[in-house]
Formats: sequence, structure tokens, C-alpha cells
Amino acid sequence: MYDPDDTVLRTFNVIIAKIERDKKSIVPRGNTLLKSGDRAIVSRETNEIEDPAK
Repeated sequence: MYDPDDTVLRTFNVIIAKIERDKKSIVPRGNTLLKSGDRAIVSRETNEIEDPAK
């Protein structure tokens, strides 16, 4: 059953600003796919102060 308070199921609007793949930086475009092993620099707007330790 869908639980909107379940953090696993929560969705956010995010921007993937950069992808690091094979020691190269990629600026993603609309058709860029993430691959296994990629590192993504992700940003999102928030009005909350979050504790990263939680």
C-alpha cells in the first residue's frame, strides 16, 4: 500500500548538475542516461534545514 510518509517512496524535483564517469565530467542533457558506477551531483530546492546525519 502507498504511504506518502514513507521516505523510500517520497519523490523530489531534482537537478542532476554533473555526472562523473570514468574520471570524466559530463554535463547531462535531456537524453543522458545514468550508468552503473556513475556519480551524480544532485541539487534540489528546499525550505527546510536538514540534518545530513539523519
